Amino acid sequence: MKRKTIRRFFRRLASFIKKTVVFLFYASVIFLAFHWFPWNRFATPVDTAEVDKYYALLKEHQRPVDVLTLSLGINDDEDLRAEVEKAGMQSKDELPIALNRLIKAMELEATPISLEYGDQEKPPAFVTNFNQERMVITVSRLVKLRREQMSLLVHELGHIAVWGMDRSAPMICGQETASAGSLLSGCHQERVVDCSGFFQGQGILTLNGLTDETFSTADGGTRTEKKVFGYLKPEQYGYLLARYCADHGIPARNIEFFLEPAGRKYFNIGNEYLKRSAVVSVKPAAPATGVYWCPKCGQHSTVDLSGELAEIRCPKCSFHIKIQNAWERTTRFIYVRLVMPMIKLFHLIKLRMIGIKSPTF
Repeated sequence: MKRKTIRRFFRRLASFIKKTVVFLFYASVIFLAFHWFPWNRFATPVDTAEVDKYYALLKEHQRPVDVLTLSLGINDDEDLRAEVEKAGMQSKDELPIALNRLIKAMELEATPISLEYGDQEKPPAFVTNFNQERMVITVSRLVKLRREQMSLLVHELGHIAVWGMDRSAPMICGQETASAGSLLSGCHQERVVDCSGFFQGQGILTLNGLTDETFSTADGGTRTEKKVFGYLKPEQYGYLLARYCADHGIPARNIEFFLEPAGRKYFNIGNEYLKRSAVVSVKPAAPATGVYWCPKCGQHSTVDLSGELAEIRCPKCSFHIKIQNAWERTTRFIYVRLVMPMIKLFHLIKLRMIGIKSPTF
């Protein structure tokens, strides 16, 4: 009688656990839908008048880059100086790997460009034009995150690309008002430079330099950390990448995988705004191409972005990545963080019911 009572108790307990797992699963789906899905993007205003003006100016006077950089293939836990050492470069006037790849992607090989490091707090980076013969980009050592370093390099290279449109005007980094009589006269020079980075296919790297995160504090509250490099608003950055993708016929789902959470948020805002507005007449260009550097061997390869991008394989080594969409990322998170622990717990209870000592997971 006592044994039957124990078995009945464990059967009821198992049934309760199963129902709890099902309830928690659906509750998690609802929670993640409200927590991750950027509902505010439908109501977020995006001021596009100025950036549309500058984008049109770039289309008229700057050679476009029709290949979108997906990844430079450099690990986030390494800084730029580590790349120099990895390549065996001893002189600070030699190009590090990261900068060299960006120069190729932005088609600036004709201009001698080198990288140096400074201790300045502001600006975090700047470019110096030495007698129109060579350019030196100085990045502050205080900038530690790789994604922020990449964003800064894109901006400074954008200065060089914009200066190439009108070399008669001096290139003065940090000067917001363009010189009178120059091609950019009447424009906010730094914002034109920001737009140039997107026009030249570096929008993913720029958006990944943004920080917009909410953290839980010890007292039960929340803390929001925001950081933006450049002179445009985050919504405008997201809109510019969305516009680039629309102009080149690149589906948004192919881009989201390569964006950090903050970048993905503002890209979605810009993408939805673009769909709702008549600001841009979308005429997709073919073919839509992306460039990707293998993080294992450094091999450069191009991929077709016009269709659904399922995976990227390195043509030189065995490295490959599977491109997960938003639903796959969500379901994997639920499975790993919720379902798997509950399955292990249920298995432990089942073993205890039949008298087997529980293994250590």
